[in-house]
Amino acid sequence: MVSLAGRHVCAVLGVLVMGCGCRSVPPFELSDYHADDQFSWRAEGRLPVLVVKCPAGIGGVMVSGLDRGAAQLMVELHLDGLENLTIRSNRTRYQLEVTQAGRVLTEPVQNNPLILGEIPAKPGVMPWRVRIDLRSYRHHTDAITLSWIDFYR
Repeated sequence: MVSLAGRHVCAVLGVLVMGCGCRSVPPFELSDYHADDQFSWRAEGRLPVLVVKCPAGIGGVMVSGLDRGAAQLMVELHLDGLENLTIRSNRTRYQLEVTQAGRVLTEPVQNNPLILGEIPAKPGVMPWRVRIDLRSYRHHTDAITLSWIDFYR
């Protein structure tokens, strides 16, 4: 669990990024993550990108403030191999699994808000990028929880 001060630091980080000319990065708040995990924000055009570095390979984070504007969120996971990514809200749960051969397996759910971006050809060469359609969550919640597992943890 993150202290109240840690939550404010993440909120302030989002505001500072916005103040530096990256107006498309919303001030999402991050909480409930492991102390060793590292998070940063950047913008690719109007798309906010949450960069995640998780030394342990197993982690998670709650992202709140979904009602603050951005329609989509790109999550960039710096892991050697993505075994599993789960996105939950108070009503929905979507899961993405990737085999070691790079084959993507998702739950057969209509209107799945996960849009897989790039799958690295070699472990550790480039991050795993997953685009999330936030509009799928806004009508019933202000927050989602992301959890992930690295193959090579």
